[in-house]
Formats: sequence, structure tokens, C-alpha cells
Amino acid sequence: MSILIGIISSEREGWSVDLVDTCPDCYKLQVWSINEKSNLRMKVLQLIPPSVLLSMMLMLFSACFLLTKPKRGLHDLIGLFWIAFVSLAITRRGIQANFGPDAFLPFIRVTGYFLAYGPFLYLYTRSLMVEKPRLRWIDGLHFLPFLISFLLALTTDFRFELATIGDATPTLGPVIHLYLAAGPISMLAYNVRTIYVLRLHKGRVRDFFANVSEANSLAWVNVICWLFMLGFCAQVTSHSLELNDSWRLYTTELVNATFIAYLTMLCFFIMRQPTIFSKAGPTVEEIDGRRGNPKYAKSRLETDKARQLLETLLQHMEERKPYLNEDLDITEIARSIGTTTNNVSQVLNTLLQKNFYSFVNDYRVREVTTRLQQDEFRNYPIIRVALECGFNSKSTFNAIFRKYTGLTPSEYKATLLVRDDAPT
Repeated sequence: MSILIGIISSEREGWSVDLVDTCPDCYKLQVWSINEKSNLRMKVLQLIPPSVLLSMMLMLFSACFLLTKPKRGLHDLIGLFWIAFVSLAITRRGIQANFGPDAFLPFIRVTGYFLAYGPFLYLYTRSLMVEKPRLRWIDGLHFLPFLISFLLALTTDFRFELATIGDATPTLGPVIHLYLAAGPISMLAYNVRTIYVLRLHKGRVRDFFANVSEANSLAWVNVICWLFMLGFCAQVTSHSLELNDSWRLYTTELVNATFIAYLTMLCFFIMRQPTIFSKAGPTVEEIDGRRGNPKYAKSRLETDKARQLLETLLQHMEERKPYLNEDLDITEIARSIGTTTNNVSQVLNTLLQKNFYSFVNDYRVREVTTRLQQDEFRNYPIIRVALECGFNSKSTFNAIFRKYTGLTPSEYKATLLVRDDAPT
């Protein structure tokens, strides 16, 4: 009874009492002030590495954004898993560095996240390059190395997360060398494959769009590839070399900062990336390179019908001027003239030897030159005229204008002024 009264009176005075069972017949009282408990909570929070907090916040924010996206695509879900794996890898490194290699087992022992980065990079990129993206059972084979490393980490006694070159023994030597080499080999292979399909995609974009942007060309993925390789090489160096404690701490901080920067960029670009081919585009088999049929091999468009379709297309371009719309794509043109995107692309490629990008921008340049010769647009800035004619950036306009006219826009306008000022 006296113990209970003591607890109540202590709590009223701003204290709390915990009963700790130290033996079957007695209790030990530990009295902590509320301020002391508050300080303890702050100390616990201070023990959590900043890299862990940042990575988890980025992952949660990305998950909330992508899962509530109105027009969510397969690339959004793949990107979310990609972000989650990078975040878990950063969290694992932070916990091991701050709490020691024996904390939070078996989570610390799972170190093969890097073996999934390459597959996520490739599958994410591929899902944006096709009209109807899908995952097949064979795509699961990309993650087989990660699954093997995951099972080895949980079922063997060897601490792979602490492995260095110096741990190589006659028995474990091949395993350690393979483990340390698997990451660079995987990332190099998937980076090369991704860069290759990106180059193919760059050509396909010009068959479907009149303007090439960062979003539909996936130019940012190239940057991510190189940053990924840079960050991963730093991580491999940190794990594989036997360094002194002070240098190892410095390397750990550098690797964490590199991966946080990488994760931040990854979240930013994945969250803002729209679907590219919503209505027309290549297939998964074409991206993977398993379809060897020549272009338009299955087309049923005969030569006479192709020429008739071309006349209809040219008439539509002259009368309706759809090229003034900067968001114009081949799907909109095909729908306007009552045909398919494949037929439009075939007519342009076979009869005019042009892709859709060149075909539309040819009209835009002619429209710009026509307007610059008119008194109504004499005092307009050149870039304003270009934007009104369908171009979406100054750099793109300058490059295309010079390609078609042999002059820069300023040089062309200067020639018009000299011509107008010449005596008649």
C-alpha cells in the first residue's frame, strides 16, 4: 500500500516510478524524472543516422505520391520498388555504421540489394518504351542473383556484409571474390543494355513525336546510369579495401552522401515521369530484340493507297496546320485523317524518307520564315514567333532552323532587314 501511495505522490510532483523485477522476492525502484525521459528520447533520435531518416522519408513520400497518382502506370510501380530497395540499402549501411555489425540481425546481413538495382533500371526503362507495358514470368530471372544472395545471407554463418579481400581463404576465396565482383558486373551489364535501348528509343521517339523533350526521350535515365555507377563504385571500394578506421569512417560518410543524392534524384525524376506511349508505340518483344521482322513487313498498305494517304496527309497539314500545336504526336495526326499510326509512319518513311519529327518541323520552320517576312511580325522577338509555330524550346528551334535554312534565326532576320532596306 505504501508503495502505491509513493507512486501516486511521485507522479503528481512530476516524477514517474518504474518497478523492475530483480528477484522473485523483491523489487527495485527506478525513479526517472520526466525531463530525463525526454532527454533519453532525444538521445535515441540522435543515434539514428541522418542518412536513414532521409532515405525513409524519401521512400514514404514517393510511395504516397506514386500510389495516389491518377494515371498510374507500370513504370510507377517498378520505380517505387526501385526506390524502396535503394532506401533499404542506405538504411542498412547507416544502422551498421552507427550501431555495429551485430545490431538488428538478420536485416544487417542482407546486403545484396545492389544486385536488384540493374534489373530495376532496365525494367523501368523498358516499361516506358512500349505501348502496353507488362511483366512476364521470365522477367523474374533478372532478380535471381539477388534472391541467391538473400538466401545465402540468411542461411550461412559467414558475414558477407563484413567481407573484404583479406577474408579470402582457400575455401571461401572464390565465394568472396564472386560476391564482391557480382555487383560491378551486374551494374555494368544492365547499364550497357539500358544505354543501348535508350539509343534505339531516341530514334523511335522521332517517329512518334514532333518535339523531343526530357520526358519522352528519357535523357535523365542516362544521367542516373552514370551516377549509379559512380555511387556503387564508391561503395565497392569502401567494402572491398582494408582501410584504417579513420579513413573507413570518411569513406562511409562519402558513400552515404552519394547514395542520398542519387536517391533524391531518383525520386524526383520517377515522380515526374509521365507515360510516353499511351496509344501507340513498340512492343516489349521489339525492345528486347527478339523480333527480327523488317520494318513494315506485316503492313498491308499498298503503294497506290500509300500515295493517296500521303496526299490526304499533306492537304491536312496545309489546311489545318496541326503543327502549330507543340504537343502534336503521330496518334493525333492518324486520328484526324482516319488511319493508323503505323500507316502514317510508313508513308513518311517510304515515300518522303522522313520521320514524323522531321516532317512536322519542316512545316514549322517554313511557317516561321513566312511570318518573319510579314509586317505584322516584324517587331516580334524571333523566339515568340517560334513558340507560336509549335517549337517548345529556343535551343531546339535554333538547331532545327539552322539545319533547314543554313542560317541562324538572327542571321536570317538580318538578311530580311537588309533586303527591305535595299533601294528599289
